Amino acid sequence: MTTGRDAQVYLSWIRSAFGFACGQDGLPQELRLAQVTTVEGANQFLRDHYIARFNGQFTVAAQEKCTAFRRTSRTDLNWVFTVQTERVVAKDNTVAIADRSWQIAKTRFRHTLAGSTVTIHEHLDETVSIRFGVNNSQALFSRPPLNSL
Repeated sequence: MTTGRDAQVYLSWIRSAFGFACGQDGLPQELRLAQVTTVEGANQFLRDHYIARFNGQFTVAAQEKCTAFRRTSRTDLNWVFTVQTERVVAKDNTVAIADRSWQIAKTRFRHTLAGSTVTIHEHLDETVSIRFGVNNSQALFSRPPLNSL
């Protein structure tokens, strides 16, 4: 149960968020006229009355019937849309996130990556890639997780 003070604080927040942003201060008066005194009542008033009218006031019909999206020329989207985490490679040439760890194989440019910082990429299709080097230019192909604790 909220108190009258909570409702006053909430209504003052609404006043600053909705009223001043649009150069109008009509919402607090509308809430007062509707005798809204609680946060729950204010939320109900917003859902039932105010939001549809507010959106209708600022909705503009599209001038053209085409899509606003366009094709991208990027070819590296598989690398862009990843969760990227930096880790330092352990002495045994492994790297871990939470309960998953990977053994990094010997590379052609270094015998071991122990102590080096690598970037682990978790892809949208749930595969994992590990990259190393300047701007993560060297892709290290690793095995699936060694363990899942």
